[in-house]
Amino acid sequence: MDKSKNNTKYQSILKTSKLLLWKHGIKRVTIEEICTEAHVSKMTFYKYFPNKIELAKTILQKVTEESLQKFRSIVNGGLPFTEKVKEMILLKFEASENISTEFINDIYKNHEYGLSQYMEEQAKISLKLFVDFLTDSQNKGLIRKGVKVEFILTYINQAFSMFDNTDLVSKYAQPHDLIMELTNFLFYGLKPNE
Repeated sequence: MDKSKNNTKYQSILKTSKLLLWKHGIKRVTIEEICTEAHVSKMTFYKYFPNKIELAKTILQKVTEESLQKFRSIVNGGLPFTEKVKEMILLKFEASENISTEFINDIYKNHEYGLSQYMEEQAKISLKLFVDFLTDSQNKGLIRKGVKVEFILTYINQAFSMFDNTDLVSKYAQPHDLIMELTNFLFYGLKPNE
């Protein structure tokens, strides 16, 4: 990384932009707004980024790299299998926390930005790491031998779609509580925890 990118103004632009883009999307946020909130001049902004799209790419790259690093740390850490899965689910939740529909649409539906291809590539990397983790866990006897990894992946994807159900989400004090409910259901079904 360029040493100049470790300075406080660069970091302020990244931090402020992430908050604004996550909340409002690329179209709605202006460079002027970013500069005002980050307490930097437009000249400083353009020193690091030619436009908002490159800024968004940089933020997405930083977020995905940090998530992959945390994921690898979880997999290689000494936690029991169940705790690793809980940590992975929390990581996925934290990575998408406070992200707006507008920004998601900017990433996946506005192809002129070129963000969807990058995110699809990152999703493939993440999926491979997760499948390798599940396969290794199954080989170690931590997951029932007869269950297909594809079933587990489908279950988890369906579980995360439950966050779109506002009525269900409203039944929990915090999203974290729903995540734990989903995780416990994955491991224990309807049986009481032992």
